[in-house]
Amino acid sequence: MPATMRRTTRLPVIFVSYNPNSKLEQSTAFRLQTLAALYGAEVRLPDRFGEPWLKDSTKSRIDESDYYLLFSDGVLSSAVVAELDYAASRGIPVHVFYTRKVKYKKIDGVNQWYFDPYSANLGEAIDKVVSEPPRSRRQIRADGALRAMVGIGLGMFALWLYTHNAKK
Repeated sequence: MPATMRRTTRLPVIFVSYNPNSKLEQSTAFRLQTLAALYGAEVRLPDRFGEPWLKDSTKSRIDESDYYLLFSDGVLSSAVVAELDYAASRGIPVHVFYTRKVKYKKIDGVNQWYFDPYSANLGEAIDKVVSEPPRSRRQIRADGALRAMVGIGLGMFALWLYTHNAKK
């Protein structure tokens, strides 16, 4: 088949955010971006250069995404809350995992969970993000990519916590 006649299928796009002052969250997001293609996905990150408000470039990246994902180790910054509000208002499924118990603001359309890496079942945490049966082949691919990114992200957080606590 000639190259011009090949069908191209867009990879599922997952927007992965992080709090601006968290090296752990930023590192996790960057690593997920690097690993995403291995799991049939593309990861987009927020524009964190310059001022910390919600930029048009970040809005565009969110708009192009199938899902919004955040792994947080603390209280959410105003920039992240603005992203969450924006993504939820656009109808994008939003999933936030906290690795410690923090008081978080209830945001309509945002799924928020506490994940305890010392006692949680990783499979149960992964299954929380995809509860509806897929409606199409594309949805099957997108759900699989999301599960992979959640599993890897939570695994990286758990490993960091284990090694961090082992040093004490």
